[in-house]
Amino acid sequence: MPKLARLYLAQCAASLASEHHLAIARLIEANNTGSAAALLRPLLEASATAYWLAYCAPPSKIKHLINPRKQPSRKDRLPLIGGLLEAIVEVFPEAKLLHDSFPGYLHAFTHGQMIQITRKGHYPPFSYKEKLVMLWLSDSIQTTAAAINVAIHDTPNLSEYIAAARQILMNEGKNLYNLKFPKESWEWKGLPDIKIVDQWDDGSWKDQFSRS
Repeated sequence: MPKLARLYLAQCAASLASEHHLAIARLIEANNTGSAAALLRPLLEASATAYWLAYCAPPSKIKHLINPRKQPSRKDRLPLIGGLLEAIVEVFPEAKLLHDSFPGYLHAFTHGQMIQITRKGHYPPFSYKEKLVMLWLSDSIQTTAAAINVAIHDTPNLSEYIAAARQILMNEGKNLYNLKFPKESWEWKGLPDIKIVDQWDDGSWKDQFSRS
């Protein structure tokens, strides 16, 4: 368990993203592709939440969120996906593509709007290529979520894995889907240090979790 509440919560968010990622793969394998598509937005939200908690959340917000026995008030809850990404772009400018492109598109799949409903009128609802794109997108978001652990733990092997996985995914995106990535994004440079200091965090929050 990380020593700091901020890092513990970020790690939990990344773990949730990993669970969504696995579920998407299993749903597509079972040909429940509509349900898999609906999980792409929660996957993105969990990944964004991990970075927001680690790099952006005010100390007072972390203090409220870490209490497992108290339901956060409305003002202390997590921001919506747009707010999460806006804050993350301040730290990671390259995240602007996510902020500008994906949330609205994935929102429609998640909430059963016409983009989902009309697909049930023909077979197959999702083409083979669409399933591949969905898996690629899921893998890309999950790899990003997993990378937060490089900033939380001293894990050189994980950093090497993330670098290799990013190269594979970017090559797939370029060669299979004609995606264009900024030149500087091809090299994995790790993650910046987490500089926010939570003065209140003396580690006592761990006792609450052990008794819950």
